[in-house]
Amino acid sequence: MGKIRIVFDGPPGPEGGRFVEVEGASSGESANIGEWIECGEYWCLEIDDYFSTIAALKAEVERLREALKRIRDWPYDIMGDCVYDARKEAQAALKEAANGKEPRTC
Repeated sequence: MGKIRIVFDGPPGPEGGRFVEVEGASSGESANIGEWIECGEYWCLEIDDYFSTIAALKAEVERLREALKRIRDWPYDIMGDCVYDARKEAQAALKEAANGKEPRTC
């Protein structure tokens, strides 16, 4: 998993460093991960909740895994090639979801 680095111009402490930027830890390139908003007398960097997105993706992968399991358990002689085609499409969708791509639609 990639990491981000929040850069300050000094160490933490009573007179802590000032924020400089957010960057990719491995690339050092500036990263746009949120939006600055005014919070009363302070300013806040509001960062998207990627943990919820990851949890939703994991749940979808598990749902697809269960669907594939059911498809794999179907008898082939009932639907012939239709079962094979459905399994092939479901496996492709699962692979794409696992690689972070949008699944193809029919």
